[in-house]
Amino acid sequence: MALSENINVFARVRPASPRFAEAAPSCVQTDPTTSTITIDNKGKKQQFQLKKVFRQNSTQENVFDDVGRAILDGFIDGINGTIFAYGQTGSGKTFTMLGVEGSHECDLLNRGIIPRMVEDIFATLQTRHEKNPDSFKFILKCSFLELYNEKLYDLLLFKKDASITIQQQRQKIVINGATECEVKTSEECMKCLWKGWNQRKVAETSMNHASSRSHAIFMLTLITETVDGTVLNRQTSRLNMVDLAGSERQTHTNNVGSKLREAGSINKSLSILARVIRDLASSRTSSTSSSTPQHISYRDSLLTFLLRDSLGGNARTAVIVNIHPNLQFVTDTLSTLSFAESVQKVRNVTTINSTLTYFQKVCNTLDETHKKNQKLQEKAENNRRNALAYLLRVQQSCLNTSTSDVEQ
Repeated sequence: MALSENINVFARVRPASPRFAEAAPSCVQTDPTTSTITIDNKGKKQQFQLKKVFRQNSTQENVFDDVGRAILDGFIDGINGTIFAYGQTGSGKTFTMLGVEGSHECDLLNRGIIPRMVEDIFATLQTRHEKNPDSFKFILKCSFLELYNEKLYDLLLFKKDASITIQQQRQKIVINGATECEVKTSEECMKCLWKGWNQRKVAETSMNHASSRSHAIFMLTLITETVDGTVLNRQTSRLNMVDLAGSERQTHTNNVGSKLREAGSINKSLSILARVIRDLASSRTSSTSSSTPQHISYRDSLLTFLLRDSLGGNARTAVIVNIHPNLQFVTDTLSTLSFAESVQKVRNVTTINSTLTYFQKVCNTLDETHKKNQKLQEKAENNRRNALAYLLRVQQSCLNTSTSDVEQ
């Protein structure tokens, strides 16, 4: 059964950066009890209400419990899921999604959404399998893509010339050419994550010493098979966890040359994402219809085409907007929160991706086929016997005729 639901949007305020705290006071006020965030732009206040607002002292565990749990539960049960972090560069997106960068031994407290998701997915699946080893089986695969300057790269391959294409087949986005690694433990999955992350393009800017220069998409594909009596339930679901590159203003980053061109490509794809979101928000109604308006320009960017199922399609989606508290970045903060307001108006239509095989029907079909084969074999045997009897009669008749001729 299809379920229509809005995209859930969360805001997370990063701690004030020592680099900017003295130059600009905070412009952000949060009220977790009403899930509101107020921006004070030199006396002009603007309020936004989202699913939940995380203050500067919120922990990684707080964020995962509120954002990730519902996505995880749905993914295990055959529902596609997507989580992505959005915001200007240096606002804490990568910390939220990954945790502390550059370490294979991320401390437990600072693990981000992706490591926590991987660990909890395996823990849940393995517990189910241990309870029902004969009736529950699963396969988990991971892929890791980088979208850089409107080109897709496979972060699980060292060669960068691999051809990756995206197609739409029967209202479903299909990715061709990407590496899929089957992983049997959370440790194996995390090795793939870190292997890919170390190949991601980063650069230092005035805003961030390790600014992501690309969009990173870590994907998990889960196939489960559950036997219940005479029914085999096979479910397939995909989980996208996306760390978007940060939106940038040249006046803040002082980018020049190649970094300026990178920033232009990043801002263009994010601008198209914002436009698609606005179009979806304005065109969607409260109807539970699963049809998507044809005029939505998903194909204008590889990012929106890749995320098509997550934006107005068949996926449970959560968005975290990360913001700076400093007044210096108030324009970017207001832009980010305006984006957040549009996103939460978008409705997705989620379904459990499953196929059922009824053993009794299969057994009945096989039994009927066997009976038909038996009848055919019996008929063939009767025909053979009749033919043999006929030949014997003919032979006997010939012998009788020969004997009669001899006697005469």
